[in-house]
Amino acid sequence: MFTHVIRRTFIPCLIQRSLSIATTNSTLSSSPIRICIVGSGPAGFYLTQNLLKLSQTIPTTIDIIEKAPVPFGLVRYGVAPDHPEVKNVMHTFTKIAEHENVRFIGNVHIGKTIGLKELQDFYHVVVLAYGSSVERSLNIPGEKTLANVFSAKDFVGWYNVGVPENAELRPQLDRTDRAVIPVANRSFSEENLPVQQNQTIETIPCGLVIKSIGYQGIQIDPWLPFDHERGIILNRQNRIDDRPGFYCAGWIGRGARGVIAETTTESHTIAKRIIDDIEHGRLINLRDIKSGGDGLVSLVKSRQVRCISYEDWKKLDAHETNLGLSKGKPREKILNIQKMLELTAP
Repeated sequence: MFTHVIRRTFIPCLIQRSLSIATTNSTLSSSPIRICIVGSGPAGFYLTQNLLKLSQTIPTTIDIIEKAPVPFGLVRYGVAPDHPEVKNVMHTFTKIAEHENVRFIGNVHIGKTIGLKELQDFYHVVVLAYGSSVERSLNIPGEKTLANVFSAKDFVGWYNVGVPENAELRPQLDRTDRAVIPVANRSFSEENLPVQQNQTIETIPCGLVIKSIGYQGIQIDPWLPFDHERGIILNRQNRIDDRPGFYCAGWIGRGARGVIAETTTESHTIAKRIIDDIEHGRLINLRDIKSGGDGLVSLVKSRQVRCISYEDWKKLDAHETNLGLSKGKPREKILNIQKMLELTAP
């Protein structure tokens, strides 16, 4: 009796697995599946980690493309100096970047250096994980014209010392009349302020204002289906609308909410969806042979732009670390992009 139960349950499982493998083999080419991830922050790296785990039976290469010359995104630029435990994830990301099937390609701006649609020529799968980099606006008088009014994003980029575009910020911190305006990740303006009969709009004298009202993503390429009001890519379960083989991950797909832990959980779900689509032949180009990073780097080079490899980044990393140690701190970040490129030169 027990033997029959085992046979009745186990044998169908074997048949189903065999059919899955047969389907996969019939739809894949003999060359590796080329996957490209745009964005080298937590969403990009954790997705890479999960794709490596779930694709062990499928020959796969993963290229991580970043517009900056340096990797790690928000972990490098957006974590306060008094939170070193969060920055420890950089050690995890380093191991991922050094995996034999992973390649970091920096200093490539998708939408400028190369069009998003052009990535189809080199990759079977493209995942956009470039985050939400624009702070929402208050849309009230003086927000953009008055001095000493900053977004929390720019202020963090300044005091965390590392975001090149915030290096010249000069906040007047000696002011005693300061204000922080927090609104949880939603658009905000005079028009939608809740005003009742017993309430009035009050003007508060301030010499320094820091606004923290949430972030939104941007459309990096006109070819990308995008919801401009919400600041996210149009997608269904991370599959980008009407763009087979294109996916999104992290804030740019779900909106600017959640912390690194939530991104970690989500990345596993997205990786499973991608691998499932590959195994079941849902992608139309799986039998095409793609050149991956080699083809991309060759095209970018022809456009007079130098790609930064992970080995190049390690030169800059060593320079920043040594410079920091000489000043009694873990790292002294280089703020100038041109200087970064010089330090990573062959």
